[in-house]
Amino acid sequence: CDPCSCAPPCGQTNNETCACPSALQAEECCKEEGASCECRYLKDACRISLENNGTTDFCDDAEVACCEGKNNPNCECNMYEQICSENPSLSTCDVAATSCCTLEADDDYFCACDFLTYTVNARLSFGSELLLFFCDSAALLQTMISPSAEKNTLEKFYNETGGEYWFKNTGWLDDEIPHCQWFGLTCNAGGLLIEINLRNNNLAGENPFSSVGPFSSFGFPQLTTLDLAENKLSGIAVSGGELSFLRNLVRIDISENEFSGHADMTFSPATLYVNFSQNNFTSVGFKRFNAAYETLRVVDLSNNLIDQDASEIFLNIPPNLVELFLSNNALRGALPNPFPIENIRHFAIAHNNINGPLPEFPTPQLRELDLSNQKQTDSGGLTGRIPVALSKLADLSVLDLAGNKLTQGIPSAIGNLAQLKVFNVSSNVLSQSIPSELGKLKDVLEILDLSTNELTGSIPSEVASLERALVHLNGNSDLLNPAPLNLCFLHGFDLMNDTKLCPPERNALKDFFDSAKGIEWTESSTWLDPYESHCSWYGVECSETNNTIKLELPNNGLSGTLSNKIAILSLLEVLDLSDNDIKGSIPTEIGLLFHLTYIRLRYNSFIGNETNFGNLQHLELIQLHGNRLSGSIPKLNLTFSDTSSFVTDCGNPSDFDEALGCEECTMCCNAQGDYIPTEDKNVQKVGFENYTQFTAVVFGFLFIASCVLACMVFVYDRHQNRNLSRSTTRRPALLDIDKKYALDGFGEDSVYQFVLGTSKMGWTVVLAVIGVQIWMLFVFVSGAEIDWTDDKSDFVYTWKCPRDQDECENKSDLTLQGWAVFAILMIAYLLKDVISGKKLIVLSAKERHSFHTRTRFFFGGWLLNTVTFFTLFVSAIYNAAIATSDTEIIMNSVVILFICDIDECLYDILMVINPSWVEKLSGKQEEQDESVVETSRHENNDEEDGLETGSQHETNQNLEMQDQSGAIQKLEGEVQSLKTVVQTLQETMKQQNAELKRLLTMPQDDRAQDQENEYLVM
Repeated sequence: CDPCSCAPPCGQTNNETCACPSALQAEECCKEEGASCECRYLKDACRISLENNGTTDFCDDAEVACCEGKNNPNCECNMYEQICSENPSLSTCDVAATSCCTLEADDDYFCACDFLTYTVNARLSFGSELLLFFCDSAALLQTMISPSAEKNTLEKFYNETGGEYWFKNTGWLDDEIPHCQWFGLTCNAGGLLIEINLRNNNLAGENPFSSVGPFSSFGFPQLTTLDLAENKLSGIAVSGGELSFLRNLVRIDISENEFSGHADMTFSPATLYVNFSQNNFTSVGFKRFNAAYETLRVVDLSNNLIDQDASEIFLNIPPNLVELFLSNNALRGALPNPFPIENIRHFAIAHNNINGPLPEFPTPQLRELDLSNQKQTDSGGLTGRIPVALSKLADLSVLDLAGNKLTQGIPSAIGNLAQLKVFNVSSNVLSQSIPSELGKLKDVLEILDLSTNELTGSIPSEVASLERALVHLNGNSDLLNPAPLNLCFLHGFDLMNDTKLCPPERNALKDFFDSAKGIEWTESSTWLDPYESHCSWYGVECSETNNTIKLELPNNGLSGTLSNKIAILSLLEVLDLSDNDIKGSIPTEIGLLFHLTYIRLRYNSFIGNETNFGNLQHLELIQLHGNRLSGSIPKLNLTFSDTSSFVTDCGNPSDFDEALGCEECTMCCNAQGDYIPTEDKNVQKVGFENYTQFTAVVFGFLFIASCVLACMVFVYDRHQNRNLSRSTTRRPALLDIDKKYALDGFGEDSVYQFVLGTSKMGWTVVLAVIGVQIWMLFVFVSGAEIDWTDDKSDFVYTWKCPRDQDECENKSDLTLQGWAVFAILMIAYLLKDVISGKKLIVLSAKERHSFHTRTRFFFGGWLLNTVTFFTLFVSAIYNAAIATSDTEIIMNSVVILFICDIDECLYDILMVINPSWVEKLSGKQEEQDESVVETSRHENNDEEDGLETGSQHETNQNLEMQDQSGAIQKLEGEVQSLKTVVQTLQETMKQQNAELKRLLTMPQDDRAQDQENEYLVM
């Protein structure tokens, strides 16, 4: 077979000197692989043809295979330049220079010179005198540009870009101002331009770099900085030699304009920074032979319309790039593996259509790697697994692989990237569990995005330590519930409101735990376990649906405050936090727990009165005592049946100026920790507000009763004596007996007897004494009042509410025995006065007495009964209010009964001072004189009546008088006997009173010993 007619096996190199075998390989071996395969074989055929006979046989075919359909005007140049670089010869490199540079144009002299320089530096020079000519010509062109030439170029540029509409154009086109002083321009000492900065200045125009300078170029040989960003420039920015004169340009920024077409990144040999972002460029190229290929450090082509295969761009990619931004274009194909830029630090190619596996990055200085969102088309998206080798990039701070088709698990070694701030692998097909090693990044990581994958297993608790990071796990439906507890409180966690991963009630209890200083609790077992259900936490009880229904932590060392997040426990029925040290106010949000039936917050340190229990219509027990609540508890509009159902600190004395107001409380506690039910008093049950009001009614009733009694006796007496003469019913003996009895009723040693006299001074003394007695008794009435807002009450709180019980207990030792003794004392001391008072009222109704005498009898009896009954009433209510034992009721009764002796004490004092005056006040002599006069008057009346009635009536009268005389004698005997009995009883009661007073003044131990001795004697 003719070697030039036979094709080597596919994939084998053609070692012949003829190009036909390579062409045949392209025809036979690339039927399925397509143009890229043909390009490879035909490019080899072109090389062999150029090297052996200097012809371009097969080169045209190679151009078609390699460049047809590609949006890259420099494709042919790149092909021949590659042939020249890989197989340097005079013929291959001359063709490359001719293809890459338009040698007939003046502005391409620089291109040809650059190519020559490249071949020399690469030791590819073959002594071409033509290439030397181009370098000399390029240098000559630069020397021909003067400041005035630059000014002319600037004037044309001003006009071409609508200078009159610029935002700022100070000095431009002003002949009196040097162009170096025009706005946005800076010159060197020689007057040549070194900086143009017209950023964001409303420049507009098409192809601003062509046909504006000498030799149709944008010629500023000393220019180092060109900034035309954020304007409205359009057209072809860099194509051919428009910017070839900018031999010293270091930095160019034409971003945010409307340039289009092809972008040549290596047009100036000194360029370090190029920013062509946010334009409409459709292709990009790098010329290896340009010096900028070695100097270029930063290239930003993001947000354009570049539609090329990644292999074309990376074919001649500058090797010393530090930053390369190609995001938001239409790049396709696979990235070269290994990655060709060894010193790259920032590489972003997001939002394109790159496919294939992730390459290796042998670049230890890499800090930012953004390969995200390559699924712009169905064919796009990186595939395979995340290389473990990425964990060797020690300086990596941003790793964004989101929006691809990566599979398998996340390498745990990623946790070793100590500088990593952003780790985003969302929207992939990653599986397996989340590595706990990611928790090592807690001090640096700011974004952890693992969302929209197929991750499984439990979320590691270490992820919750990423307190500085945004943690996104949404879209991983196979993750196990629940999430670690602390993760649910991470503000950056996107699923913190997911009720399955982060149950709201568990979160609420966690907040409750922190607010109440749970770390200091006596018992907090299983609380805050990362994965344990809150239903298993100590003191928490749940329903079958895992809703919290009981929270019981009494006497457990809680402090801090009560979190308002407790309202999230919407089905809570029992809340018992009693006997702790919780401070602050009671959250009003408790009023949202509509199912609460049982609240015990007693014995804490709650303050304020901003409670809201009005909506809790199912409450059966609420105990808030033992706190520092003030003001008033709002109404609940509930009815409590049990005495211990509603207990607060509404008793007196209080720790505040005013006790806590609580209208509906069933039990009140005071500052001493004693309790009393708030049920209505007996007087309140019958419609009276207090004892004082009831007393006024009692006084009125006694007066009316006395009047009724007097009237009834008066009617009866008149009926009985209707047939008797006046003289018979008004005999002096009867009058004396009545007045003697009246005196005995008051007592001969009491100032009350002054009532029987006519002395105004005597009546004044009596009324004063009664007033003092009633006033003193009213002191006890006030003390017996139950006023929850007044701490002056003597009311004794006899109830206790044990801390370990719901029910309160009455601890009073007062029994029926004590009340029996009380009754005996009252009868012994007061019954005589009651009887005497009633008899005085009866006597006041007898017609045999004068009107004045009857009036004195009536008011004396009424006053005596009033004081007596009032004393009985006061003794009863006061003992009911403060007596807590049988002995106390006796002592209290004796003290109150002593007030009844004030009238006798005062009488004794007056007798010592002036007995005659006492005799005068008593009116005894006046009464005797009045009796004689009254008797004489009645006798005269009787005589007149006798003369009129006749002798028969006189006979009947004598008989009646004899009968009455016998009855009077008998009555006098009985009265004397009764007087003796009463005196004996008084002596006995005085002795008992003295004995009781002696016992009251004795010490408790001596009193007990004395009682024991008496018992032994008995």
